[in-house]
Amino acid sequence: MAYWQEQEAKARTDLASRALAWLQLGSRASDSTPRWEKGTCEWIFQHPAFETWSAENYRRPLWISGIPGCGKSVMARFLAANATTNITLTHFFQSSVDLSSSRATALVISMLSQILESDITRSQPDLKPALTSIVPLFDHFRCGQDCPFLRLWPVLETVLSNMPDYTLIVDALDECNDPENNDPLIQRLLLLGSMANSRIIFLSRFHARFEGPLRVSVNLAMDSSTVGADIIQFVRQEISRDARLQPLQSQILAKVEDSSQGMFLWAKLMLDDLSRAPSNNVQARRLAGFPRGLDSVYTEYLREGTETLRPEELALRREIFIILVGAVRPLTVDEVSCAIALKPSCQLDENDLLLDPKHEILRLCWPLAMVTGDFVQLIHMSVKEFLLWPSEEATEMQGRLNLTTGESNIYLARKCLSKLSQETCGSLHRIGAMIQKNAFSSTAAAALENFECYKNSVFYEYASLGWHHHLTSVPNPKIADLVQLRDFLQDNYFVYWAEALYEWKSQDDMGPALEVRASIQSWLALLPSKLRELAPVDSYFIAAYESVRQQYDVADEYDKSLPFLCLFRLGEYANLGDTPEKSYMFYRLLARGLKDTFGAENPLTMKATYHLARELLSQGNMLEGERLLSTNGEMQDQVLGPDHPDHVMSLEYISYAQWQINRYEESARGQAKAQAGLQRLWGPLKKEVLKSKLFLGYALQAQRKLEEALDIFDDIWKIWLPVMGPDNPLSLMAQCSMGAIYRKRRMYQRAKQHLTANFAARQRVFSLKLAVTIDSGLQLALLYRETRCLEEAKGLLDLISSSGTIDQWFERVCQVSHIQALLCMDRGNAEGAVETLRAILIAASAKGREANNRELLWVRLTLADLLRLQNCYDEALLLFSNLVRHQEVEASDSRPLKKADSESRPQLEIAERALRLIRDADTQAAENLLEKNELEWVRPQDFWIIFGGEITDTAWINDPVMETA
Repeated sequence: MAYWQEQEAKARTDLASRALAWLQLGSRASDSTPRWEKGTCEWIFQHPAFETWSAENYRRPLWISGIPGCGKSVMARFLAANATTNITLTHFFQSSVDLSSSRATALVISMLSQILESDITRSQPDLKPALTSIVPLFDHFRCGQDCPFLRLWPVLETVLSNMPDYTLIVDALDECNDPENNDPLIQRLLLLGSMANSRIIFLSRFHARFEGPLRVSVNLAMDSSTVGADIIQFVRQEISRDARLQPLQSQILAKVEDSSQGMFLWAKLMLDDLSRAPSNNVQARRLAGFPRGLDSVYTEYLREGTETLRPEELALRREIFIILVGAVRPLTVDEVSCAIALKPSCQLDENDLLLDPKHEILRLCWPLAMVTGDFVQLIHMSVKEFLLWPSEEATEMQGRLNLTTGESNIYLARKCLSKLSQETCGSLHRIGAMIQKNAFSSTAAAALENFECYKNSVFYEYASLGWHHHLTSVPNPKIADLVQLRDFLQDNYFVYWAEALYEWKSQDDMGPALEVRASIQSWLALLPSKLRELAPVDSYFIAAYESVRQQYDVADEYDKSLPFLCLFRLGEYANLGDTPEKSYMFYRLLARGLKDTFGAENPLTMKATYHLARELLSQGNMLEGERLLSTNGEMQDQVLGPDHPDHVMSLEYISYAQWQINRYEESARGQAKAQAGLQRLWGPLKKEVLKSKLFLGYALQAQRKLEEALDIFDDIWKIWLPVMGPDNPLSLMAQCSMGAIYRKRRMYQRAKQHLTANFAARQRVFSLKLAVTIDSGLQLALLYRETRCLEEAKGLLDLISSSGTIDQWFERVCQVSHIQALLCMDRGNAEGAVETLRAILIAASAKGREANNRELLWVRLTLADLLRLQNCYDEALLLFSNLVRHQEVEASDSRPLKKADSESRPQLEIAERALRLIRDADTQAAENLLEKNELEWVRPQDFWIIFGGEITDTAWINDPVMETA
């Protein structure tokens, strides 16, 4: 027993360590809140509001509100240190220091990190089961900061629900600057406050937006009446520690009592000012003239500096403050120095760097800015607000800088793009090393040793992650700014940046680069057309990578793999960016080039062939795609081994292609094998494992094994929903398939719940321009029809038909006509139904034999049923012409026998019977019937399943025509 307990404790500790490393990756601890003075803060325990909170057994949150600088953060520290629970968790929002710390996600990361660092909580037996919910997030988000708040919060909620009593203190709630998640965060914190094991304390400025949501809390106001005595005590302690202040003790205390207005920060600034006075007389004058109110103090500091500094020093001070009010994270003194030295379209001159950046920053900006460790920050949120407060009357000589967020953002955007466009970043050697490292991390590490330093150089990381944020926050950029953007997007520098971004943000695909493009596109759309033309975002990514590829192609001194690795990136990007024609072009060029250069059995060649085959599948060339995947997969099996990830991935898509070409049993067997292999490689929660399960569900559903398929889709939905949310493409695929099966099983309430949510989500995320959204709409329209919501079904079909995009997918046009005909029949308009179906068959005939598709086969069956109701038996039978033909049997003299010139009535009847068998998922019986009569399908492709989300299965319609007629 002791052994197993020891192993369980080790597993719990290992999981906690993994989770902690993931949560804290890329985060920067910054804590400048001072401790409380002895004898201060204790009044809170006797305050009526606190006593009420305690008497109610802490069942409501305690909300402590106060003006800026009144000591709320110090009070938070005091309450944390004096909490009576064994576990205390704190989070300090600091938007003036680090914008990332002002996001709701930062609070969750902070809380979970403290829990996992605590010996008390690590020893809890319930911690491991609670933490298992975080494991799926490891595979899908590089670190905790990249994980959306609503995905991460359930982990914290689960962990907290399994903990003993705890106190949770959130300081500066008003500095949570996350518009999308502000309200959800407060709602969830309030819900935590209702739990029996929690004590929740908020501290913030009094803000109107809190009045509604926090009205259920116990409110305690920190004002001059409550903190006045503490300020006096704080000042006494400071004076006792500084002999220079002691001669004026009584005057200082009188000044504080008269003018502090409940602000510790004001008192501290005054004491700092007095302690730097060169003589008692100067000290006395400063005391007498020290202004009331923080804004007045800040104004006076700036005004004094303006009188003593030279013009170039004033300009430098302004630059530093521009940087500090706009930076999205704390910058080191060296990063500030580098930003100042950078010039647009110029190489960095190291002689422009500050000789002693820490000294210079403090000399010019103290006491409004401070340096903690190596990081520069404003001393308080109120300083940032002061610097950004518009004052048309006041000038710099009068103590106002009149900074704006726009000025700060464009300044930082220019500096970031300048850093990214340094000559070093355009080096083909450096770019090649980065590309190779990201493509072959294990083999290219040595190649990068000589080149890695620039990515880690001062200010490069900030510039890489922040340039687009700053640029897209500027409402009115100058022409020069658009030109600088254009030059960056089209040059080698862009490729170096994209590879660095890949390493920092993804290590999986080029999704982060695509997100940057989306941000830039949205921003450009709001600019005048003349400015938009200056930054051709249509060539984003492709122009730069294609240029670098061509440079590698014509030069002999670079590794031969580099042009092909660029093509890999181009194909991957085009695939993610939903430009399949370009993706196919890049992968075809890649596969041919690699085969000619390195041979067919080279691992890189086989990987490229795999991607090319997938592009063939997505373009509807299923037979060629399946053939290429199969031959390539056999080669991978021999060269790489059956358990190599590349081979297992090929097996997954071979099986998917087999489903598309109606080899359902073979597909299910292969997909089960692929899923097992993928699970051995990556565990049960990896995205690729769940995709394989999804494809297995498709194959089972095609065999009408609905229960098994539904269990799979439901399992994917339950695993994926808390990880990636309801709007994730894989979540939506599983949900759509669940809704389709519920419809087939006549479980209409559940079907409606899933399909209405699915269609709404896809409209929101993708719009009606994508096929998957149209598929959701058609699934829902068929459900409406079966539940007799005929008007809703008609309205949905009208919406889809008017989308302007459906015409590019003729099979979906056929589905719309098919369902419209059923609606006509439901309303008693049999003639209208017949005409609708005739019209779509005529349209298909005009397009040629290649236009025939799976949906038109079911259309023929529906129309035949309708025609027979009208006694049009011959016309009904003729619908099945040109579907089957006599087999080409080799005669004894090896000459093929001629096919019959015309189709007999029995042949048409056999074609119809075989088609009905396939519609009922009895493919083998249909094949046996044709074989018995020496017939074969004219075009097996007619039955193939096109890619969709998933495409609506009108082969299974409840209450078909013959029942409703």
